[in-house]
Amino acid sequence: MGEPVEITRNGIPVAIIEPTRPNPLRGLIETGELRLAQGALPLSSQSEVTNSDAVGLAAVLQDRYNESRW
Repeated sequence: MGEPVEITRNGIPVAIIEPTRPNPLRGLIETGELRLAQGALPLSSQSEVTNSDAVGLAAVLQDRYNESRW
């Protein structure tokens, strides 16, 4: 019926189960003031595309073991 339910353990409240609240953005979406993103988001810099995570890992391993494994 939409009422909150309190769960207790030995008389101590441990949880409250209640109905979800409406999404506060729903009204803005319905009025057209807010639009959801479409498609992939752009990367923040071109370096994220060209640099590999393996390069960073190799540097960490080389520093840690003081040798060049990679």
